[in-house]
Amino acid sequence: EFGSGEYVRKFTLSDSVDRERIKASMKNGVLELFLPKAEKAKPRKIEIHSA
Repeated sequence: EFGSGEYVRKFTLSDSVDRERIKASMKNGVLELFLPKAEKAKPRKIEIHSA
């Protein structure tokens, strides 16, 4: 059971979140957040050359 009225929740985002691509939607009274990782935070492969 949920009460009616305004609800506020604040939280701090990590630096690894791409703030430009954040999305939010409300479906059946449930808030869904999409917080994608920033490209700089994603692992990447680096080729190693032998000398």
